[in-house]
Amino acid sequence: MIANSPPLELEPLGLNDGDPVIRVMHSYPVCRSLAYLVERGLGRGGMIICALDLDQSLPEARCLLAGMCEYAAGDQFRPAVALSEASLQRLAAATRLP
Repeated sequence: MIANSPPLELEPLGLNDGDPVIRVMHSYPVCRSLAYLVERGLGRGGMIICALDLDQSLPEARCLLAGMCEYAAGDQFRPAVALSEASLQRLAAATRLP
């Protein structure tokens, strides 16, 4: 699920204010913190931001997506860090379709 999926660059998106769920490190000598999975609070709810390939033909992707949906719909989903308005705007701009 990571072979053709680049991780999220946390700093440009304003997501470097908390620990990601799945963190990777950029290669030496840069060593920046990157992420494949991040959760943030948003209003009275929250959001899960995933950079992994969730191709549903892969059993591991089906399992992960089902687990994330179950988690997000349950009572345990209470992200510790809220998504800032600036980060929300950066995410919207980065994912906007042409």
